[in-house]
Amino acid sequence: MSASGTAATGQVEHMLRQVTPGRYDAYEALLRALATPSSGQIWMLLWHGQAGSPDAQYGNMEVDGHGYAPCVTSAQELSASGWNRSYEVVDGIDVARTLYPDHFGLWLNPHAPGGGVGIPWLDLRRIATGLDRQPAGPLRLAEPSIEIPQFYALLAQNAHRTPAVRSLRRAW
Repeated sequence: MSASGTAATGQVEHMLRQVTPGRYDAYEALLRALATPSSGQIWMLLWHGQAGSPDAQYGNMEVDGHGYAPCVTSAQELSASGWNRSYEVVDGIDVARTLYPDHFGLWLNPHAPGGGVGIPWLDLRRIATGLDRQPAGPLRLAEPSIEIPQFYALLAQNAHRTPAVRSLRRAW
């Protein structure tokens, strides 16, 4: 691997180590690293076939009812994983474009202590179509539990003056 490939791999692994529950900034930085062709290379584990062959199939796993394709972030992680089948080194953006239409996510370093990090298919869609074009999620709408009628009245009054707003729903 070239020196630039080593540095690129280091960026993904560095960002991956920063991801912890509640650190959305670190997770977004990981997504940016995966979305950058020069820094987003990953080793996709092939369950069947050889790299580049038409019959090649990525491995898959299920977590909480959702499908993920397992991968590793470097040759060192590949060795540590004990994977003894074929693999293919690809850009994260290309994998995202392949997996998200089938509602498959990406699971980075599943062999690692703690089980690695999963990237759900909706975030792969963001990588594939451009992180700046798709909002971060998940977005959950629910009925607000706090009653603040003055706020809602002011919001409704201003929304009617905004040409882009066609309807207004109360959600939190």
